[in-house]
Amino acid sequence: MKEPDLECLRCKSKLAFAGKKRFYEPRIGGVLGALAEMAAKREEEFDLWTCGNCGHVELFTEPTN
Repeated sequence: MKEPDLECLRCKSKLAFAGKKRFYEPRIGGVLGALAEMAAKREEEFDLWTCGNCGHVELFTEPTN
């Protein structure tokens, strides 16, 4: 699959693909809430694109529709 040509929103330079990244965000407060959230394994995976000129970062996910 060919990588898309993405342009930096700040400086208009070409963005470079930096890999797939996973993030975890707890939604319940406290230590017990964090443990419960970790057990639920609520992670989101993003494609990470960076600009070598100004350092801007863009995150993309797969469309849901």
